[in-house]
Amino acid sequence: MKRLFLFFVLLFSALLPFATTALADQEPPPPRLGMLPLELIAPQEVSYLQEGIRTMLGSRLAAGGRAVLVDRGRLTRELAGLEQAPTELEEFAALGRQLEVDYLVGGVLTAVGGGLSLDINVYEVGSEGKAHGFFATAADEDEVIPQVDQLAREILDSLFAPAPGPTPAQAPAPITPETGQPSYVAPHPQRQLLESRAPRPSSSLIRPTTIDRLRGDFKSHDISLDLQAMETADVTGDGEMEVILAGRNRVEVYRRDQDRFVRMGTINTLSRYPIHYLSAADLNRNGRAEIYISAADLNRPNSLVIEWNGTDFVRTHDNLPWYLRAMRLPGEGMTLVGQQAGGGRFMVPGLHRLYPTADGGLEEEGRLSLPGRLNLFDFAYADLTGNGSDEIITVTQGERLEVLGAGGARLWRSSLHYGGTTRHLGGQEGLDDGPVPHEVEASKHYVPSRIVIRDVTNNGRPEVIITQNHPSLSRAVGRLRSYASGEIHALRWDGAGMQELWKTHEIEGYIADVQLGPDLAATDQDGQGWRGAELYVGVVTKAGGFGLFSSPTSAIHVYPVEYLENNE
Repeated sequence: MKRLFLFFVLLFSALLPFATTALADQEPPPPRLGMLPLELIAPQEVSYLQEGIRTMLGSRLAAGGRAVLVDRGRLTRELAGLEQAPTELEEFAALGRQLEVDYLVGGVLTAVGGGLSLDINVYEVGSEGKAHGFFATAADEDEVIPQVDQLAREILDSLFAPAPGPTPAQAPAPITPETGQPSYVAPHPQRQLLESRAPRPSSSLIRPTTIDRLRGDFKSHDISLDLQAMETADVTGDGEMEVILAGRNRVEVYRRDQDRFVRMGTINTLSRYPIHYLSAADLNRNGRAEIYISAADLNRPNSLVIEWNGTDFVRTHDNLPWYLRAMRLPGEGMTLVGQQAGGGRFMVPGLHRLYPTADGGLEEEGRLSLPGRLNLFDFAYADLTGNGSDEIITVTQGERLEVLGAGGARLWRSSLHYGGTTRHLGGQEGLDDGPVPHEVEASKHYVPSRIVIRDVTNNGRPEVIITQNHPSLSRAVGRLRSYASGEIHALRWDGAGMQELWKTHEIEGYIADVQLGPDLAATDQDGQGWRGAELYVGVVTKAGGFGLFSSPTSAIHVYPVEYLENNE
């Protein structure tokens, strides 16, 4: 026995140098960057470029994993806490250490005649007194994007090492909050997806048949709830994903137990303020996602935030006069964004970054630069074209899907209807009050379906996943909306517009919301690696009527989806 023990000690001692060498040979982590606000020396009419160039430059510096951008909300709070903005190299270095970054990037945007000049300084945090200057000019606004591209390449080539390229044998990279994707992997969906690779009759989920490897869809038990919105997130911090459902005045949280949904908790809200949107994100960085509940009456919002305290769900912020949504912003990651009512209007233009404070309030952190017609729930960002700049994907009040360029110019508009729902802001409850133009209804704003952004083809560019509800009444009837069935569509950008990649079979009932679970990765029985996710579809199977014993019923449909390349 002693000889065996001695053998393992000697073996460990012999292998230790090799393990140390292997660790030393690992690629260093990418540098962390803080993108400071740009100083503007220009007329006010070009001020929109100030934030746009900052975001564009940051996204290009971080492209391909060459760098990681620090959370912009945190940077804004650190700057706000300073007595004055840093001007000396030592002050930039001190701010960088506070933010735990390797570099700070700032500069000045100047209007010169009819053109623009951009002076960028990159401050090395670990090397006080050292800064690197870069310069670009654009004769007009059309040259801004290519000049920012060139500037980013110069900075990357001068300061940063080449991005490490994964080899085919490598496992998929972990998904982290910096990438804007969930960092957890839910074990039970992964097991189900892996088992779904076994031969069995194909699910009817996907058409066309070029993507034919989806298996094992199932439906939850009936849930007595008039489903308005649905979200998925790890709200307990245990590494597993929960499903959050909202009725008009009730939020229920469920955990998955294989094919069963077990209710963990219920939160009742004020009946005067129906819920119209759910979002979740761990913005306070405590390992548990907060649930942001946006609710309103006919005139104004009254929203709240709830969080798991280890034993129950509790309100951390209540009676908030904001429409709320936690969403991904380009170059910033997940951020709380809000919109308000005022001046006799149930919704006024202007979206603002918000920060929940410890005293139960919200602190405003600046307005988003967006086309004025966009409201909080109408859109999402995605770099559909692969040019390093995010486009805006939006659903109009006429249920048309549009793709807008960074400056707001429309690149494409659908001929089909997408994203229709029955939930709305403002307006009058009750029966239809006569025909009105469908495209614009000033007294009522419908909250469109969630727009899900994810790369489901493994080609490095995201696709759009969205609902298409089929009306049970003619769209010409007026303000009353009713849907009898629907489908989920995945759309991809083909260079000229959005084209269908796949769609589900027709689902009976009204599709209230859709969400794609966290990315999953595994190796099948043949040793081949694959990636996928679970598609969650919240469906109202029976609407509440006027009968005494009639009550609304909803259900969750779950479709395991494997990401497959489609190069057509």
